[in-house]
Formats: sequence, structure tokens, C-alpha cells
Amino acid sequence: MTSPNRLPRLTLMLRKDLAERVHAAAALTTQNSKYYVNNCIEGCLNAMESEEIVVDIPIIVIVRKIRGLPILAAKWIPAICALFIPTTVSITPRHFQILAGLLNNHEGELTEEAIRFYGQLADKTYRQQIAFEAELAALRKKIPV
Repeated sequence: MTSPNRLPRLTLMLRKDLAERVHAAAALTTQNSKYYVNNCIEGCLNAMESEEIVVDIPIIVIVRKIRGLPILAAKWIPAICALFIPTTVSITPRHFQILAGLLNNHEGELTEEAIRFYGQLADKTYRQQIAFEAELAALRKKIPV
């Protein structure tokens, strides 16, 4: 019988094509398949639940390094974005959040000109949000509760 504080094990069935890929990737990392799948799921869940804009998923980093494939670590994203945002701007996490939202909706080739445009638009949007929040705070002070 399962104690109330402990969830029962979850048994999953993978499609055959996924099972073959899991076994191959697990062997590449010298992990058993169950441990590998748990690392994949944990990394994905952590990334989905994170408040950060970019998140490195450790198992992905490990596999790509083993395979000799390039990977752009999350810690470098702000530095790269800073190249395209005006130097007069103090870059905050909110800037990156706005910029990421704009870039996620971009269609077509992502040129340097487009990135600079989105950087400027992110800064403008950020400043508008700050001004709106200040106006709202001032209005709330005037209205008795």
C-alpha cells in the first residue's frame, strides 16, 4: 500500500521509434535507459517550470557535447542580446523577457537589422511598462481604499 506522502511509480510506454532512440542515446551517455529518461523528463519539467527566459537542460548539454555538436549555453544569451540592444540601456531580465517574446514571434530570416529593431522595440516596450506602472501606482495612492 502506498503511503499518503509518496506517489506511486509511473510506468510509461514509449513508441518503438522513441524507444530505439532512447536506448541509443542512453548508451552514448553510459546511462541505463530508465535513468536517461528520468533525466530527460526532469530537465524538461524544470525548464517548463522555470521563471528564467533561457534554461540549460543538463542532459541535452551532455549529449550534444558527447556528439561534438555545438550548443549555446543559456549564460551567453544575455551577452549576445546585449550586442543588439542600445548601449545606453541598462539591460534587465524584463528586457530579455520582452525581447524573447518578440523574437519567438518573428518569421523569416533573423538578420542583424531585425535583432536591432527588436532590441529597440523591447527597450521602448520596457520603458512604456515602467511608465504605466508608475502612473498606476500614483493613481492608487490618490484613490482611497
